[in-house]
Parts: sequence; structure tokens; C-alpha cells
Amino acid sequence: MLARLLHTNPPLQELHLGSNCVDATGVVALAEALKVNTNLRSLSLAKNDFTDESAAQLATSLAGNTSITHLDLSDNALGIGDLTVAAFGTSLVMNETLETLDLFGGSITDTVGHHLSQILTSNTALKSLNLGCNQLGDTAGISIAEALSNNASLTQLLLTENLIGDESALALVRSLSSNGTLTCLNLGMNKLTEQGVGVLDSFRVKSLKEGLNTVKYLNLYDNPGTGLYYANVWATNE
Repeated sequence: MLARLLHTNPPLQELHLGSNCVDATGVVALAEALKVNTNLRSLSLAKNDFTDESAAQLATSLAGNTSITHLDLSDNALGIGDLTVAAFGTSLVMNETLETLDLFGGSITDTVGHHLSQILTSNTALKSLNLGCNQLGDTAGISIAEALSNNASLTQLLLTENLIGDESALALVRSLSSNGTLTCLNLGMNKLTEQGVGVLDSFRVKSLKEGLNTVKYLNLYDNPGTGLYYANVWATNE
């Protein structure tokens, strides 16, 4: 019913369907509607029952969509996985409107580094990307870090509750040295040891002293190498 309504292109700008048991059939129907709808700005499908395959079709539909700026697919452990990310890797190359993408609480693994890199290097509209509570490790972490050196749009990157370690931290510092756009980086609840935490914190301090327009909010709480300072608060250079 809603999908058919969206096909008629009503003046509806926000649609919240979280916790509504939307299944794969419903998501596929929404994907088809988004190919022709030009008014909807914000779509939330958090906490539903669709599959990775159907979510991938939704992601693919964004290649031709010119209105959606905010898409929330969070807390869909069965519905957001590697197929969805691969589809975003292709569709967002052509999308020029999506600014916020929330993929928190999915089943995205460490094998999607190439696709995440493709999104960050080719898309020029995305400002906020939430990949928290997935299964990303250093392979994906390094790919993301390297892509940031060529990204001039992303301001917020949330990677909390993954498996990211020190190798990613080193790669992030190298990339952020030439990235003047990212202002918020959340790496809480990962696998950073004292080495990784130290490298990131030293970079933050250096940025502060040199007046660089880099990361202003750095969250490293609850990593193996974090002390009390990072346990419960944001580290800020403001």
C-alpha cells in the first residue's frame, strides 16, 4: 500500500517504518517506488525483518534517486550484510543527494573493504556514515582509512563496536593528515591496544597544537588500550 502511494509521488518528505515487521517483499516494493519518487527526503527502516538480498535492491534503487538525503537501515542484523554494502558501493557512485547512511547493527563483515572504499572515494554527497556494531576488522578499516585521504565530504564516521585494531589506527592517522573534512570519529569498543590509542591521541594533540582543521571529536572508549580518560567521555581538541 505505502509503496503504491510512493509511486504516485505524493508531497510526503519523511517516512518512518521502524519496528514494523517490514519483510523482504515490502522492501523490494519500496525499492521500486524510490526509482520514481522525487519528494521523499528521509526513510527509516530500522528494526525490521527484511533480507540482505532485498536490502541490496533498495540500495541499488538509490542510483537513480534524486531526493533521499537520510536513510536509516540500523538494527537489521539479518537484513544488512555484505550484499547490501556491495550494492551501495555501486549505486552511491552515481548518487548525489544521500547525506546520511545508518547501517548500525548489521552483519557486515571484513570482506567489504573494497566497496566501502568505493563509496568514500567516489561519492561526494555523503556526510555521515554509521557502520557501528558490525564485524569490520583491519582489512575494512585500512580500506576506509585510505579512502578518507581522497574524500572531501564525510564529516562523521562511526565505527563503534567492531573488530578494528592498531593497523587501522596507523592508516587512519596517515589519511587524516591530508583530510580536512572529517570532524567526528568514533572507534569505541574495538580492538585498539595502547599502541593504536597512543597513535590516535598523539595525532589529536598535534592537530590541536598546529591548529589543523581535522578531527574535533575522537571517541576511543572501551578499547583494550584505553585508560580512564577515554572510558566515558569524548576526547576533544576544542
